Amino acid sequence: MSNKKNVINSEAMAQRLCALYQQQGYSQYKMSKFESYDFYVRNKDFLVSDRIITFTDTDGRLMALKPDITLSIAKGYPDSGDMQKLYYNERVYRVASTANGFQEIMQTGLECLGNIDSLSICEVIALAADSLAAISDDYLLEVSHMGIIMGLLDELQLDYSQKEELLALICQKNRGAVAELCAGYALPQALSDAMLRLIALYGDIDSVYAELEQMAINDKMQAAVRDLHAI
Repeated sequence: MSNKKNVINSEAMAQRLCALYQQQGYSQYKMSKFESYDFYVRNKDFLVSDRIITFTDTDGRLMALKPDITLSIAKGYPDSGDMQKLYYNERVYRVASTANGFQEIMQTGLECLGNIDSLSICEVIALAADSLAAISDDYLLEVSHMGIIMGLLDELQLDYSQKEELLALICQKNRGAVAELCAGYALPQALSDAMLRLIALYGDIDSVYAELEQMAINDKMQAAVRDLHAI
């Protein structure tokens, strides 16, 4: 009985979120369950896990059950640059977090693509807050800007693969591994300290903004901090 109730609650919540996105002019994106496996091989850095359920199609192609929705939406986006507002309520298939094997996961969300302006960004953030509020009154919304950390990485004398490795650990907020990698690459202490400060940076908007202003050491970081504050 409890499992059935949870399923009903999940479906009702998904319907509420879809209605919220429709009210803001988002169109539903429908997709098949399958994608070419080669597509995920080319974009493996964007996936949560590189373990994917595969099968051979009747024409001999190696196919995959979709582990991700955003990639498929981005793949189908036209090059016109026009803004496209889409929402989805689809199933993906990923490695189970608590045991071996795979699990089917229902995902509801939205994507805003094309010529994005500050108003569009604010709308997406507001919808994120409204989505969380629809699920529970007890929620926390974190907002960040990749331009800040990318600007800091530009200061490092590292090759592309080294920066990618460091960025992956930063996104995981793995301060211990980042500190170890910085020491292994013999990075300047001031830059290493700044990176560790960024990972741990947290608080209300005004206090975080003040600290980010002090940390912005190049044009890219300063522009990102201004964008974040404006948003």
